[in-house]
Amino acid sequence: MENENNQPVVNQADNKPFSFKKEISTPMAILAAGVIIAIAVIYSNTGGDRGSKQPTDAAKAPATPQAQVSAPQFKQCLDSGRNAQKVEEDSQDAVASGGRGTPFNVIVDKNGKLFAFSGALPYAQVKEMADNALAGKTQTRKSDIEASLINMKPISDSDHILGDKNAPVKIVEFSDTECPFCKRFHTTMQQVVKDSNGQIAWVYRHFPLDQLHSKARKEAEATECAAEMGGNEKFWAYLNRLMEVTPANNGLDPAELLTIAAYVGLK
Repeated sequence: MENENNQPVVNQADNKPFSFKKEISTPMAILAAGVIIAIAVIYSNTGGDRGSKQPTDAAKAPATPQAQVSAPQFKQCLDSGRNAQKVEEDSQDAVASGGRGTPFNVIVDKNGKLFAFSGALPYAQVKEMADNALAGKTQTRKSDIEASLINMKPISDSDHILGDKNAPVKIVEFSDTECPFCKRFHTTMQQVVKDSNGQIAWVYRHFPLDQLHSKARKEAEATECAAEMGGNEKFWAYLNRLMEVTPANNGLDPAELLTIAAYVGLK
């Protein structure tokens, strides 16, 4: 330290320059180090700033480990291929209705009038079209297919319907479980039905595009096995889970079909 004349301040007792730094004794240094270590251990055990840590392998593991999956009845159904015809009938219906890609959708209003639209349109547009159908208004958007050319089979009790089957407006979706646009549109349709107060029902039909997604047809059969074993409730539970976990574009491991079955409570 220096005085106002820039001269060192001198300790008068020993004639040495004075320093404000005090040396820490060895015992005190050891004690301080121990305290620091103890604080660090406590902090790490209470979850401090764990956001930068990578999850462990255990954290990444599925809720139902593959080795523990057991759904023998479901597996027998899937292996038998007995629902392949149902999937094929839906696919032919999609083509007859004018579908050329997925998702392909047909709105059926309370008077039975048909209106088709293609693609994973955003919620606001789908909601507007559904509301127009409810009110009997002319759609501001032109139908992708002329109504007279939509040769879709009538909706029946054999269909997979989410919502009130007697709802005045129904939206029929022809979908491919490995289509990334269908995966996105799935959540849109869930919200449309949820917000409709029972006025809109969602009818799901299969339209696997084999040339693009070779796994989708068997996945569609898996959803039919779920319906066969657990009715409409298990069909939608299985389909929702499948759409949630698939990475789309033919990316789902076929072994996951049994995992999903066990996850939704199928035997």
